[in-house]
Amino acid sequence: MRGTMLYGPRDVRFEERDTPTIIKPTDAIISISATCVCGSDLWPYRGINQITQPTPMGHEYCGIVEEVGSAVTSVKRGQFVIGSFFASDNSCPHCRAGYQTSCQHREFVTTAQAPMLRVPLADGTLVATPEVPPRRTDPESAGRLRRFGHRLVRGRRSQREAGRSSRRRRRRCRRPAWCPVREGNGS
Repeated sequence: MRGTMLYGPRDVRFEERDTPTIIKPTDAIISISATCVCGSDLWPYRGINQITQPTPMGHEYCGIVEEVGSAVTSVKRGQFVIGSFFASDNSCPHCRAGYQTSCQHREFVTTAQAPMLRVPLADGTLVATPEVPPRRTDPESAGRLRRFGHRLVRGRRSQREAGRSSRRRRRRCRRPAWCPVREGNGS
């Protein structure tokens, strides 16, 4: 499998990487439908944050579940999912309070710019949509998909803290009809 690697400032290469496999029973493997470069990818790319070795890139992603570990119950093979840049278990005290990026068991997802991705802590990290979106998505909808993963963790927490309704948030984001975060589902 080929994936994006950062070797140093302005030195990005697309090269062979290991195909991901289930390592822990809480893992899922997804085939990537859309991914993008996040702002935090750009710090080392510009040389502002130093890297000491070649580093895989990408933590904004969505795709189709290909395989799940034996402990995964919230997603199943064939579902379209959107994931966050932090893998979280959604069961620790921080997650239950709405701070998934402070999960006691969090893992940073950094290998999403490749055809396949291993997602640790899949039950707490991946959000399945009610249906698979159209095979070809217009560029504007594709952009919203990729940004949704980034907002998934921050948006839920911010919304709760601000006391804003999901209806207001939904209008602002103009999510597609198949989006999992809807008014009345607690998200």
